[in-house]
Amino acid sequence: MNEGPARAVTLLARYGLPAVVGLYYVAALQAIAYSPDGAYRGYLAAMDFRAGGPPILAGASTLAPLWVLLLAAADALGIDLLLGSKILSLVFCCFGLLGMYLFASTLIGDRITGLLATLVAAVDPWLLQAGPSGTSTGLALALSVGSLFFMVRRDFALGSFFAGLTAAVFWQGGVLMMLIAALITRSHGFSRASLRRVAGALAVFTSALVPWVIAALLQERSPVPEFLSGSEPLVIGAGRWAIFLSGAAAVVIAIVAPPLRADAAPFPVLSRVPYWGWVLWLLVCAWLWDVWFLVLAVPPFFALAFDALAFLSAARAGSATRYLAAILTITAVLVAAQQALFLGSTRPAMAASIDRGEEAALAAAWTRGFLRSTQSLEAEPRWQVSYFLGRSVDPVGRGGAGGADMIISADSSLAGYREAYRPLPGPSPGGGPRLAVFVKQQDLPQ
Repeated sequence: MNEGPARAVTLLARYGLPAVVGLYYVAALQAIAYSPDGAYRGYLAAMDFRAGGPPILAGASTLAPLWVLLLAAADALGIDLLLGSKILSLVFCCFGLLGMYLFASTLIGDRITGLLATLVAAVDPWLLQAGPSGTSTGLALALSVGSLFFMVRRDFALGSFFAGLTAAVFWQGGVLMMLIAALITRSHGFSRASLRRVAGALAVFTSALVPWVIAALLQERSPVPEFLSGSEPLVIGAGRWAIFLSGAAAVVIAIVAPPLRADAAPFPVLSRVPYWGWVLWLLVCAWLWDVWFLVLAVPPFFALAFDALAFLSAARAGSATRYLAAILTITAVLVAAQQALFLGSTRPAMAASIDRGEEAALAAAWTRGFLRSTQSLEAEPRWQVSYFLGRSVDPVGRGGAGGADMIISADSSLAGYREAYRPLPGPSPGGGPRLAVFVKQQDLPQ
């Protein structure tokens, strides 16, 4: 590349990347009031961890340990958990985008294409939803992308360390260590040198988990983290099918396309099957368990998709100008599709979630004045009400035949209960029913 174009690429990457990250930060900041129910579960776990000893809240002891430790440290410093978690969540998502650029540009071998792939990821509806959520998703995103970047760089020590930190957020992140072992074996074969490298990487991976394991054992907690935090489903209709179909199409393109950079590439297209396997594994887990897990698939998905598209565009274009025009066109189409999905589905649902959160806070405040310590309460949203009440709350339906003494729910067809308080009148902005507090008829306050 001549000196002029090379300098232009350097300047574009230098100023374009901060612009992309800044664009994401400003866009995600618009929904800073958004908090899914799972975020409050993290706050409760952090408060519980600070209390020391065996866990008080069931299921909170092994929730995203590294994230809970960060929140507990913030709480110890007197930082408000609600605001502090959102700031951390946004910052880690921004670091995830930086890692996305490094991973994509190194993988593709083109900083401009890597920057465009990062731009597409920055306007992804799931990532815009995850940023202000205050959940551990941003931390898991940044750590997992960091591990993938160091793998591409063949720095397996740092890759293993970041993989260990990822596993300290959710245990399924340990699959990154399996990927590292596969890549080392692919490079060195089944030899003693390969086994020594794998053993060294495994030792580094384990060292990243040691602090949490020690803390867990001291407080009589299970050292095995739960699945990724975030119990509230993503709000994009048919989003899982869209990702599955897009991922399948990208995998087919990557497999049938010949290597773009031949043997000089760290991971030619046909040998990047482990990466595609990682993305598909994320998608399967998202389909079977927690849809929030799909957020972690966004950076590697777009990086790998742009890699395959970059090859096809370069092969057909025949010139640098046409190649750039093709990549820019692909970027424009993807950005437009992402924004249409965000404006049409995600943002309205997030606004409805904010409205429901206000209802839950008002309902919890009213309930505090009437609920005795010996009485039972069921609520949906469960964790948000638990946070505002400062006590463990069961999910609706847990009480069995006898039923709870009080229920906070939007379902008004509760036999044996009567509505005692409704925070906001009329239907919600989404047309659904409002939350209300229901009590057993004999316990209705006068």
